[in-house]
Amino acid sequence: MNDLIDREQVINALDRIGGTGAEAESWADGWDKAIDEAIKIVRNMPMKRLCRGSPVKLIDANALEIAIMDTGIYPANVRRAIRKAPEAVVRCNDCIHRYENEENVYVCEVLDFSCGDDDFCSQGRRKETE
Repeated sequence: MNDLIDREQVINALDRIGGTGAEAESWADGWDKAIDEAIKIVRNMPMKRLCRGSPVKLIDANALEIAIMDTGIYPANVRRAIRKAPEAVVRCNDCIHRYENEENVYVCEVLDFSCGDDDFCSQGRRKETE
């Protein structure tokens, strides 16, 4: 199951890692180029929408990692920034609002319709883990 993360939060994290302003062709210049390439990939990732009018622009964190790895340059700080980005949604399977009705169908008590394990919305609240 892929995590959906907020595009702007990832870009901000990459900006904080930042470039070094290094001289061209130095090892640090390679770092600068890797960060710039990662930001470009994040900006170009296809978005997932929560619902119409949602201000949150989500990207698939797993697909992002694969796209950055495909460049051949994947600094550990970039990997950590992606993995630490908070999920912007709660999947129905992990939500406190999901219950099983008398017909053995899982239903969202907030939105009042059926929901699958992989469905999600911005109204979700994660169940406490034991």
